Amino acid sequence: MRGISNPNIGLMKLAKEVESVWHLFPILFRDADARQNFIAFATDSGVQTGIHYPKLISEQTALDGRKQILSSLGMAEKFARTVLSFRFLLLKGCGGRSSD
Repeated sequence: MRGISNPNIGLMKLAKEVESVWHLFPILFRDADARQNFIAFATDSGVQTGIHYPKLISEQTALDGRKQILSSLGMAEKFARTVLSFRFLLLKGCGGRSSD
């Protein structure tokens, strides 16, 4: 992740003793507009992105009319508005399975 530097984004931080397999590469944007601008840029460049959690669990239709005991979901709400994921696929011949 060295060399990735942009004031509009933040990257996940790992503890020194942790090694990730990075099947998803989440990026935390400064705000929802910065994320949307990047989605448009990536799409125009032929790069697929995804919003990993577009809705909070508490906003799911299955919970309509049910009593909510959650008090504050500030960080979860921020992540739902600002996180974007890149999906990594293993390619044939690289020691992994193809996705097709």
